[in-house]
Amino acid sequence: MWLKAFPGLIAIFFAHAYYNGINQIFDIDIDKVNKPYLPLSSGELSIKHAWLVMSFGVLSGLLIFRLCNADLISTALYCFGLFLATSYSAPPFRFKGSALATSMLIPMVIGMFL
Repeated sequence: MWLKAFPGLIAIFFAHAYYNGINQIFDIDIDKVNKPYLPLSSGELSIKHAWLVMSFGVLSGLLIFRLCNADLISTALYCFGLFLATSYSAPPFRFKGSALATSMLIPMVIGMFL
């Protein structure tokens, strides 16, 4: 059973990396003050390269789902989790500014990836 779950865990790892990356990209100005040690805010990683890494992660996660013959519902939930992660940090939604939306979205995103 562990061997069957392992590819899904890797896909979740990629989704989590995407979630952190999208958050860092859209919070780069705040992070330059509050978290200057992060790769983007310190200038160690460019925004272009961050987008490339995140794109690789999302595509890799979806490829893992495809190669493991994941059912449509699992794949849809994975994609919906990615959408929620994006809508939390990125315009036009950027729900991060709302305490109510934040308290609902973060558990939903984490739940989607579990």
